[in-house]
Amino acid sequence: MLRALAPRSSDIEFRGVQGGHGDGANAGFLRDDAVLAILFVNGHRECSMADLSHLELGAPSCDDGFVCCEERLLPVDRYVHGLTSLGRRRVVVSAITGVPGDVRPEAGDREALDAVLARPEMEVSGGRPFCHHVVSSPRHVQLVRACPGLLRSMCDRRLSERGGAEQIMGEIGRAIARAACHPE
Repeated sequence: MLRALAPRSSDIEFRGVQGGHGDGANAGFLRDDAVLAILFVNGHRECSMADLSHLELGAPSCDDGFVCCEERLLPVDRYVHGLTSLGRRRVVVSAITGVPGDVRPEAGDREALDAVLARPEMEVSGGRPFCHHVVSSPRHVQLVRACPGLLRSMCDRRLSERGGAEQIMGEIGRAIARAACHPE
């Protein structure tokens, strides 16, 4: 996602190549008068690795048995820096992801997001799934905190109810519209 948006002049490196496609193949996608709204929908850990050899068959796993341990991942700040350096555009990141089912902070409520991140079940290593196979995703929460949007849980009971997904998407849409109309 970041490589698609970043300009060629970006100082961010992507698999050994500096710069992105934002002013090349994807020129015109970002407009100065538009809000860039990013929505992550994921019940698994965000696993952006610097070294893809860890994903090869037979590669050693981390101490907790997972492949995506923190020391192997690209820093979240890399994405925050990349998204916030796209120029004058307003960036809003929202996520429906691996957080406890009771999590419903208001958009932009950084204290509430810090409280979510401080919960023991949000640790990257170990832990049981929240529901079905949904596991903690603290990196998505960190991105929502940095580029305030809305955070909702993949375990939100409304997702299994008729019209629940539309209700949650409406909440996210309203948060994006508020950000567009009332930038910080």
